[in-house]
Amino acid sequence: MSRLKRATRATIFAQAFNWAGLLLSLFTIPLYLEWLGQERYGVFLTGVAFGSYLMFTDVGLTWGSMLLIAQANGRDDRSEIQSIVRTSFSLASLSAGVVVATTVSCYWLLTSSDLLSRWFPLHPESPGLLLAVGASVVCNQLIAPVYNVFNGLQETHLSAIYQGSARILGSLSALAVANVGAALGWVLAANVLAATVLGALATLHCCHRHPWAFRRGPFWVSADVRRHLRTGGKTFGMQVGNVMWVTAPVVSISTFAGAHLVPFFSVPMSLLNAPLGALNSLNASMQAGYGEAMGRGEREWIARTVQRILQQVLALLGLLGCGFLLLANNFVRLWTSGKIELEDRMLVAVLAIGCTSALTGVFRFTLTGINQHRRAAMSELMCGVLALLLGSLFVWRFGYQSIGLAVILATGLTSGWMLPRELRRALGKSNGFWPDEGFITRLAMTVCCTSLAGWAALAGSATLPPLVGILLVGLTCLAVFLVLSGFLLQPQVVALRQVIRFATGR
Repeated sequence: MSRLKRATRATIFAQAFNWAGLLLSLFTIPLYLEWLGQERYGVFLTGVAFGSYLMFTDVGLTWGSMLLIAQANGRDDRSEIQSIVRTSFSLASLSAGVVVATTVSCYWLLTSSDLLSRWFPLHPESPGLLLAVGASVVCNQLIAPVYNVFNGLQETHLSAIYQGSARILGSLSALAVANVGAALGWVLAANVLAATVLGALATLHCCHRHPWAFRRGPFWVSADVRRHLRTGGKTFGMQVGNVMWVTAPVVSISTFAGAHLVPFFSVPMSLLNAPLGALNSLNASMQAGYGEAMGRGEREWIARTVQRILQQVLALLGLLGCGFLLLANNFVRLWTSGKIELEDRMLVAVLAIGCTSALTGVFRFTLTGINQHRRAAMSELMCGVLALLLGSLFVWRFGYQSIGLAVILATGLTSGWMLPRELRRALGKSNGFWPDEGFITRLAMTVCCTSLAGWAALAGSATLPPLVGILLVGLTCLAVFLVLSGFLLQPQVVALRQVIRFATGR
């Protein structure tokens, strides 16, 4: 099977589980709010965000192992793959040990010391949740080498199936435990148990499918360890920065405004995760093509492709923004049975963060695709640190609604201009990648007209049932956008077939 077919198959499976996760969240989030309450659900989300920081102990080894296996597979060097797999398990065990030590230390600070309580208000269930978070990270790190074997051998669809199934089964298991009124730690523990079971099945499948990759041998080869650290270190800074950037809103709001306000950000953000995931899938699917083109010296082709993708991203973000600002509040109110009432400033903040993520992702994936990880790592790390600092400062000083401004400001001062600059330098290009002013003007006209049509439909549907009104406004925005863009925007951007393929990752 060709590389393209393998990548296409993997993308289809990834998108299937991505949208399945969105549909599942439509079911689980209202129930979490009902059974846990707004504050406890906010504490739960904060604990999950803290788990992302514990993943830093991986120091990029997950990505490095996958890449080394792929390179060895290209050379048909099975003995090298065997050595890489054994080394990755050894390093994963070491990282898991660090997580255990960190978790125990933090648990002691929460239970036996008043050092943290002097500065931050702590929830009574935080210690138990912390132990479950640590167990979750340990489980993920010990299973990661198995998924790396699938990914490195170009069987990414199998990894997507097991990981996607683990997320779905874990969510359902956690929801079942939350229904009986269990503590937050046990709710997350149910999720961990499901992930462990699916990870064990994935391990058995991988061992049965590729028994040669798990042959006995030395578990610590200095040369392999150095290669893992060298390869993984290229992206470690980028991974750290991205995690800090993503979790900055939740951590800042929970710490300086209160955990009960976290759902006001996380719930509308969950609505954007699926379409943003589709955009990221498009960018990720282009990495191999960028790498091949760079190897052939086709830098101009890369620049043109980036510009075209930016046009597509901007067009779809325009349509997404119209629908989100018009419908998100009504949908969330109906979705959560009135428990979450969103303010306009928070809607704008969430949309701004989502759009920023999609746009910067175009440059980040391009740089990694042409093997310029270090160029992207510094800007991403600076962006993540600044987002966390400014987010904390703004929420503490101006309230939780200011989190969007803080994140956008942090991005604009770092990745927003550094990533395009580094890509220009890598490609030897003097001018920028952004679409011309004519395209931006036509897109703005299309978005404005679509917004007006959607607003008129929203006003006219006030007497209709809420769900009917939401569908009417959504279909109105889609129809008007497609019709107007057919006249105002470039055909390759606005064709319905292109939009469908783009959204589904095909």
